[in-house]
Formats: sequence, structure tokens, C-alpha cells
Amino acid sequence: MLTINPQGLSLTEDQASRLDAEFFRSSPLEYFVPRIEQLLLAGDQEPDHGGEAVQSFRRRLGIPPDDPDPLETSDSARGRQRAVDAVSVRHHAAETLLRLLYALAVAAPRERDATSVWVAIADSPMSMKEVAEAVAERLNADEPPSFPELFLPIGVELTDNLQGALDVAVAWTNHAIGLLTRDELAVNTGFNKVKHGLSVSTRDDVRVEFMTAPVSAGDGTIPLSAFESSVPVFDRPLLTFVYRPTRRAHLETASLRVDIETTLVEAWMISVVAGAVFAVAGRRRFPEGDDLPSFPLLPIGPTPDQLLRGSVLGMRAPITEPTISGRESGVFFHGSFQPIQFYFENVMSAVITEG
Repeated sequence: MLTINPQGLSLTEDQASRLDAEFFRSSPLEYFVPRIEQLLLAGDQEPDHGGEAVQSFRRRLGIPPDDPDPLETSDSARGRQRAVDAVSVRHHAAETLLRLLYALAVAAPRERDATSVWVAIADSPMSMKEVAEAVAERLNADEPPSFPELFLPIGVELTDNLQGALDVAVAWTNHAIGLLTRDELAVNTGFNKVKHGLSVSTRDDVRVEFMTAPVSAGDGTIPLSAFESSVPVFDRPLLTFVYRPTRRAHLETASLRVDIETTLVEAWMISVVAGAVFAVAGRRRFPEGDDLPSFPLLPIGPTPDQLLRGSVLGMRAPITEPTISGRESGVFFHGSFQPIQFYFENVMSAVITEG
């Protein structure tokens, strides 16, 4: 527990040191790895409501042992919750990395305040887009601190493997910046819709395929063989939300395709970069400190392009007439966009049959 008494209107060197000593006792990885682990295990294990934690929960609710289970739900609901939380943990990791980089590379203390990493994070701009753009601008500038200075252990020799890990870390840092700044497919908006009021729809019963040949459904049926050469587009849970590209713009809807395990790989890779930057910052702040996080083992792959190459990320469609040019409906792949015109008035229903 912190025991710091006010000593005036400005942050003193002693107060800043004590704040940062507390801050660097932990690490982002100690939060993100267990969270990712829980989401992965939840996909493999049947829920057990007979354990002490659940029974303690029931007792606190005052529910007799023979009453219905208040946590009873469906496998579908659990899967959709995992999809929402996978998106959340990925974005949370991206925000953590970029606010940390902002504090270390961009921020300056207030006049007469001593420098504190923890305070710099607390004082960083509310807008994540502003934070991400400032980090990108600073790290692309030819002035210290460079990304290698922030990421690599102090005094270590730059081997080929370490250079490979550095290149991978740069790629994932850029990916994190993209998650928080790109608005063509408003991924960051979707995360905010989850975080602020859960104003999203999550479906696991929608499948969209591109048919490579005309299919007749005149008799109300489509043979299963028609899908042998089709291309699946949406075959994972979809997270859908409504938003405006700018405050006074038209309404749009976007649907994110959530491959849970892939999304959690993104979260883990970003969190490892954050963990490395955090460990280096702690050692620079307290060179002789004992109670500091260890530098993590660094992966030398995959990069975002290797992981996501060819993946469908989601789709966008206007709800009201677009007031901004270039906002047509279409499907987003990793690194590309395919405009598509949807003719919903031609929708028909059919039953898939053997044959």
C-alpha cells in the first residue's frame, strides 16, 4: 500500500520514485497471460459449477442448494462471450503497449513536477487515437528514444535472433497502432461499443459464402454439392455494431469476424512487446532494483502478416445514405478491401439438401 503524504502542489522526486517503485512491481504480462489462458481453456473445458468458488457465490446470493443454477447458460452463449472477450483483451493489450510507449517516448512532466512513468501514463490523453498517432510520429522521428532503446535489454549484444525478435516487435507495435487508428473497418469503435455499455450484437449462427457458380433455388432448395467450390467469408462468430464515421456523418454497421484463437495470438504477441518494454523501463528507472519484472522470452514470429494473411476481418455497410465519399459497403481482408453491392431486395430462402 502506498503511504505518500502531500508535500505541496508539485510532485517531488521522492514521491515520483515511490510511485514508480510500486508501479514496476508488476508487469502487463502477469495480467494478460492468465486472461488469455482462461479464454483458451474455456473453449476446451466443460464448466464445473460444483467447485467452492461457485458454491460461495451461491451462498452470497442466498440461494439454497436445490434451487436452479443462476449460472446456467448455453454453449452458444459461452462461445459468443469468448469472442467478445477475445476482441477486448486484444485491444486492451494494444492500449497498454501504446500508453506505455507514450509515457516513455512522448510525454513530458508538468512544470515543476518530477518525472514519473506511472504519472505520465495517468496524464496521457484520453483519446487512444491521439496517443497512438503521437507514438507513431515520435518513433518514426530520427531522435531518441528509439524503439530498440525502449525494447531491448540494456547492454545486450544484438544477435541475429534478437534482431529478428526486434523486427517482429516493431511489426506488432505497428499492428497495435493500426487497431487503434484505422477507421476504414472501425475496429477500435467496435471495442469501445463493447467497453461502454455492450452496445453490440454477437452471432454464431451466421455463415456467408461466395458461390463460384450460379445457384438456382427456384424450388426452394440448394444441393449441398453447390458449396464444394464456394469460398467461406464469415464462418466464425460475428460482432456487429452501429456507429457514425464522424459525429455528423451517416449511420453505418460493421461486423467483425472473430477467430478466437487467432485474436488471442494477436493479444499475446502485443502483450509480450508491452512486457518487454515495461521490463526495460523498470530497469532503466531503478538500475539496482531487485523487485522488478523479468525480461520475457521473445518470439521471432509470427508477424501480423504471417498470422493474418488472407484472413477476412469483417464487413462494412451504410445504413443511411453515405455523407462521406469512399464509405461503400464491402468486405475487409487483411491488407485489402473488396467493395460489394448488396441487393437485399433479392434475398430468398432455401433449404440445403443432399445432392
